[in-house]
Amino acid sequence: TRFRFTTMLRRPSRLTRAAAKAKAAKSTLARSALVEPWHAEWPEGARWMAAGLTQTANEKGRLLPGLHKLDVERDWLLHAPATFSEHLRLKHHALDASREATLRSADATHGGDSLPAQREVLDMVLEHLPRRFPRSFSLDGRRLRVHVEGAGCEYDVDEWREMRPLELAGLLLQEDLVLMRAEPGGAHRVQAAFVVFSFGRVLERVGMDLEQVHADVNRFPSDLRKPVGRFFDKL
Repeated sequence: TRFRFTTMLRRPSRLTRAAAKAKAAKSTLARSALVEPWHAEWPEGARWMAAGLTQTANEKGRLLPGLHKLDVERDWLLHAPATFSEHLRLKHHALDASREATLRSADATHGGDSLPAQREVLDMVLEHLPRRFPRSFSLDGRRLRVHVEGAGCEYDVDEWREMRPLELAGLLLQEDLVLMRAEPGGAHRVQAAFVVFSFGRVLERVGMDLEQVHADVNRFPSDLRKPVGRFFDKL
């Protein structure tokens, strides 16, 4: 959901309204200049963040999570055919360069086997993509075909689902995937991750809870820990 921010003036004059419109137009142009070309090729899910279209702090300067409800049928997974092949190339490159730094699952020390959860994620992705983006993906039995120019390929779903479900899910998406496990005490820990674009140090972050993952985020404990925790509790 995109939010627009306006300043409410009491009984503004025509001159004030005209000045406000001019200032807003100038601000929009400036923002467009910043977004282009630096973020033009980003996935759609990242472009709105770069453009400043979400509220990340309130009027008192307190940080906000910036989380918004999505139209699940339309926006749950984003797909941009024009940049899909390039993003897929980057994911393959990251896997080839350092698989452990890109794709990682927790062991028994950090909560046990995450494969059932990974398979559930893959099943959700396989159900959604061919229905939402039929020109790019088709599923015939257990054969998934990708029809995007420059990235056309075919996957045997059963083969991947057995031991590498999160990897296949990640190779079908232009987004990163992180699986969190809720603990009885209320903490949420990283159980598995396929991350290329969002953050680094994946290897050491698997097994961490939310506060540990965000230890380097300024003011996370004071401003964001509670609202983010409440969000995860309600999932």
